[in-house]
Amino acid sequence: MSKKLFTLIKGGEIHVEPETKIIPKDKLGAVISSEEVLQTIKEDARKYRKDVADEIETIKAKAKKDGYQDGFKEWAEAIARLEHEIKSIRKEYEKILVPVALKSVEKILGRELESNENTIMDILKSTLKAVSTHKKITLYVSPKEKGVVEKNKEELKKLFEVLEVFQIREREDIEPGGSVIETEGGIINAQVSNQLEILERAFKKLFTPKDAAK
Repeated sequence: MSKKLFTLIKGGEIHVEPETKIIPKDKLGAVISSEEVLQTIKEDARKYRKDVADEIETIKAKAKKDGYQDGFKEWAEAIARLEHEIKSIRKEYEKILVPVALKSVEKILGRELESNENTIMDILKSTLKAVSTHKKITLYVSPKEKGVVEKNKEELKKLFEVLEVFQIREREDIEPGGSVIETEGGIINAQVSNQLEILERAFKKLFTPKDAAK
């Protein structure tokens, strides 16, 4: 197994291992779906199944002693408790893992934007592809990144099929890595905070049971 980054739950909280100061870029996937997290969940599940099995055996013995009806009633109550606890565990994992994953994405993205202008251009290219058939484009970016974007203007223009106007302007309210695109058809908000909200909803959906989503 790879170097241990954190322990999943200890006293109801997530704990970064003492020797781990930051989560490296190549370990981002570990925050969301690492072998360590999966193994911890499996260990938790095995222990919980054993506890449930022990409780069922106790109920069986009581059923023999007290009679079928009383034993069945207690068994049904135990199943109800189990279902409730499973839901609670799922909510606890969501409460702990989603914020940690999002914070890690924010930190890594922030460092990348500061040190690598290619990251800025990759994000913009990906966003502009959604409006590649439009003819009139005004691209609003962070004042800190306007110079980099202007330098690569011709490369960005190649993304469009038939382009008549392509303007780059700065706006103080736009975060580094984000943009707002104005076209003849409307406006696209590609701010980083907006994209992180979409990512957060996607993470939370992972913790929503299929039957509850229907």
